[in-house]
Amino acid sequence: MTDKKGNVALSNADLHLTQTILRVAYYNNQHCVFNAYIPVGRTDILGYHNTGIGDPTFVGGYFFVDDKKSNTYVGLGLKVDAPWGAYDKTRVANMGSNIWRYRPLLSFAKLIMPVDLEAILYYDVKTENKDTHVNAGDLVEFESYAGYFLNQQWLAGLHFNATSGGDEEISGVKQQGTEIRDYQLGGSVTWMPTQKFSVMLQAIQDVAPRNTFKGTLILSRIVYKFK
Repeated sequence: MTDKKGNVALSNADLHLTQTILRVAYYNNQHCVFNAYIPVGRTDILGYHNTGIGDPTFVGGYFFVDDKKSNTYVGLGLKVDAPWGAYDKTRVANMGSNIWRYRPLLSFAKLIMPVDLEAILYYDVKTENKDTHVNAGDLVEFESYAGYFLNQQWLAGLHFNATSGGDEEISGVKQQGTEIRDYQLGGSVTWMPTQKFSVMLQAIQDVAPRNTFKGTLILSRIVYKFK
């Protein structure tokens, strides 16, 4: 855990989060997309742990640019995290957050063979936790990806993410110097043996975080298209 200057504030936090996430995605011919994410797993922090279902995420979006001839896609959407995950105010570790989270977004994707370019810009708003009376500051989040097709089955990519936020509030009082700053760098490789099936492995590292945890995200994803 780092402080506002990026120095280590808590070296033995030992935060571990392991999740399996079921994602169901639906696309239609009217340029709309709908997603639902349901996480199940375990969180560990400061020697405490909790297992169960985390907060589900629901996503709706509309691609106002959906050009399959030029492979250009631009869309607007909204992600909503519902506070339905396992949560107990007496616990230190929880899978659920006990807050609603709203993330309007602008997304962009462009395929210029053999290069795949993608970016998403979020504005992240969270409600107050009614038990702790903490309201985390709003965040602006940017995620980007540049991939290169090595051949028809293999795609290698680089990731760059940036997060910037305001001060958190406790019982309506702003806590000066608590704003989050973070940058992330990483890479991924995707295997696509068929048009309906793919497997991806990704690793991302926090770089110079402020007022947040410094760690490593390792993500694997298996995708199957029913249509």
